[in-house]
Amino acid sequence: MAIMDEKKHRLINRFAVFAVFGLAVIAGIGYGVLNLRVLPVAEAPASEVVTAPSEAEYRTAAGSVLTPFFVQAQKLDETAFTAIDPIFVDLIDKTQERLLRLRVPGADQNIHLSCVLLLEQWRRAMSGSKADQKLVLANTRDLLGENSWLIQ
Repeated sequence: MAIMDEKKHRLINRFAVFAVFGLAVIAGIGYGVLNLRVLPVAEAPASEVVTAPSEAEYRTAAGSVLTPFFVQAQKLDETAFTAIDPIFVDLIDKTQERLLRLRVPGADQNIHLSCVLLLEQWRRAMSGSKADQKLVLANTRDLLGENSWLIQ
């Protein structure tokens, strides 16, 4: 009989633990449901209307970005492509990155794209592309000849 009583107590202890756990879960769910509040949705800040800069503002900003590059590019000749200058390549990368961040008015979109593509051609020429090396100096002179405001 003593063995039977001992088994009953173990069984009762296990049921008691499960019962307490179940009650705690039910109490937690009940507390959550009763105290559930709908939090107010924060209003999104009013978005600002972004307008394109005027042509004069764009040309001033683009000129200040492009001037250091074009000053250095005008000093180079065909022999500059024999040795890669990492400082000049870095200048190309930084100039292109800054140029791509500018807002562009509709009237200057073509010149902006031309400058970005010219910088990409310079990058390829400096990395050894013979076809780009032949054209990039002439393309730079042509672009500057047509748009003197690029160098301030």
